Amino acid sequence: MHQFGGIHFQIGKVYPYDQDHNPPHWAALKALKAQLDPKGILNPGNLGL
Repeated sequence: MHQFGGIHFQIGKVYPYDQDHNPPHWAALKALKAQLDPKGILNPGNLGL
């Protein structure tokens, strides 16, 4: 699925989601996750976050 540009969130722990985003966008997503889930309890490890 990745080779065709598709994603599926059900496999968030094994899908290389971070590889599909450029560094500034990935940093913004990580910062948002840190603000919304400071204890890291919401789906820990999914999507590389």
